[in-house]
Amino acid sequence: MTVNTKDVQDRRTLSFQKIEDLKAEIDRIASTSTQVSGNWTAGQIIEHLASTMRMAITRNLGWKAPLLMRILSPICFKKKFLTQTIPSGFNIPDGAKHLFAPPEKASIQEAAETFNKAYENYINSSFVAKHPFLGKLTRDQWDQFQLRHAEMHLSFVMDVAENSE
Repeated sequence: MTVNTKDVQDRRTLSFQKIEDLKAEIDRIASTSTQVSGNWTAGQIIEHLASTMRMAITRNLGWKAPLLMRILSPICFKKKFLTQTIPSGFNIPDGAKHLFAPPEKASIQEAAETFNKAYENYINSSFVAKHPFLGKLTRDQWDQFQLRHAEMHLSFVMDVAENSE
C-alpha cells in the first residue's frame, strides 16, 4: 500500500549542520535495527541519497527537468530548499526515475556502502553540476541541499527501539 508521505506523522526531526553529520547518520543507521514510516525501505532511502550525491558531480545526467520547473524552481524554491527541510511528497518525474528512484530491493548494508563511495567521490570532487531543478549551485549550496534533502528522507527512518515505547 502506498503511503501519502505528506500525511505521515510518525517521523523524526533531523537537523544536519555539516556533510559529515549526514555520513555519520548513514553509518549509524547501517549499524542498528530500523523501521520506516514511508514508502521506501531504509536501504532504498540511502540508495536515493547516494544518487543525489552522484548527481551533484555528474557533468551530463542525460535528463533535463521540464522547462517550467527549471525556470520557476530557482525563483520559488531555491532559498527554501537550501535553508529548510524539504517537504515530503514530491514524486520523481518519470523521465528521471532511472537516475533517482532506488532499486526495488536494497539492503541497508549494501546501500551504506554505495552511499559511502558516492560520499567520498562527492567530497573529493572539485566539480559541481547544475541542479536539475534549482540551477547553478555553489559547493556550499550543494552541501546544504544534500543536508536538507537527507533530513526529509531520513526522518522516515527510526530505530526500532524508538518506536516500540
